[in-house]
Order: sequence, then structure tokens, then C-alpha cells
Amino acid sequence: MFINIILIALFIIFLIILFFLIIPYKYSYQFVYDNGLSYIITIKTYPFVYVKTKKNNLIQKYIKICGYQKTLKNKKEKKQIDDVVDEQKEEKKFDFPLNIITKNNIIHIIIFVKDIINLIRPDSLNIKTIIGCQDPYHNGILIAYYYSFKNAYPKLPINLSINWKQKYFHSEGIISGYILPIQILLRLLTFIFSIRTLKVLWEVIKYQLPSLNLK
Repeated sequence: MFINIILIALFIIFLIILFFLIIPYKYSYQFVYDNGLSYIITIKTYPFVYVKTKKNNLIQKYIKICGYQKTLKNKKEKKQIDDVVDEQKEEKKFDFPLNIITKNNIIHIIIFVKDIINLIRPDSLNIKTIIGCQDPYHNGILIAYYYSFKNAYPKLPINLSINWKQKYFHSEGIISGYILPIQILLRLLTFIFSIRTLKVLWEVIKYQLPSLNLK
């Protein structure tokens, strides 16, 4: 009876985890830079929303679940010189066999990174920037390069304007898209358990074994 309850509980937990892996997550990053960076990061999926904002050097985070909002406290990072020195002393140098650096292995990694980028690639990207340099000559060069790129890539999601009157910089934009965690997880597992990756890991383990001084 007790084992059955545990199995049912584990099955329910598995279903909950699977649910959150297969549902899409919408993300967006909206920013404004004008004498300082302000932004809003949002991750939405049913039934919760995560939001992180920064404005006037004030960072706020909260999570909303089924309409209930919970503010998250910022963790203060304590960095001490002594701790850093101790950590550096405790760090062990990681070495690896140079024979794993091959063309095929590099291509294997590049393909994996490319696939991950495609999975998280934003659906919408729009950036507007206004720049003003002290020297009008530099403004002319910037606008010339911009329109050269614009002619080569008409869909370039960057709009550049020049402030000819004063030195100035202002930029704002939004990046948004969807992520399916299950797709990323499956691609990651495929990469880790591929024959090429396992061979590389085995070569690294064999190389590290003598330095472990196992008795």
C-alpha cells in the first residue's frame, strides 16, 4: 500500500514536470538606454509569469501564479578578497588531451550551438537607436555604414538615426519569442549521448585518471 502511494506520487510529479517541459514559454526583453539602462524581462506560460525590471538602478523581481503575486528578494552578493584568494588556491587546474581538438569535433559542437540558437531564436526583434557624435564627420561615417548594411540586409531590425546637434546616445528595443524546454532538453541529451561526445568524454577521463592518484 505504502509503495503504491509512493509510485502514484512519483507518477504525478513526473506528469507535472512533463507538463512544464512541453508547454511553450513566451519571453520578452524590453530595454531603454538613456544615461543608464532600464529593462523589463518577462517569461510567461500558464499558469505563471516571471518579471524582472530595472529602472534607476533599482531592480525588482516578482512571480505571479494564478493571479497571486509574490515579490522576490534580491540576493546581495558579498565578495571578499580573502574568499577569492582562498577559492583560487583551492582551484585545480583542468587539463585535457589536445588530440580531442579535431575538425570533426569542432563541427560537432558548432552544429549543436547552432541548433540551440535556432531553438531560442526570437520571433520579433526591433531596435531603435539615436546617435550623435561631437564631430559631424563621424556621424556621416556611421550613417553611411548603416545604409550600406541596410541595402545589403533590407530586413535588418535596427533603425539608426543621427542627432547632428549634440553628442547623444539613446537606444530602445524589444526582443521576444517562444521557447519549448522539451526541445532544448532533447537536443541537449542527443548531444551528450552521441557517440562522438561520449568518445571525447572517455578520452578526457583517461587523460585525467593518472592525475587523480586513485588508490
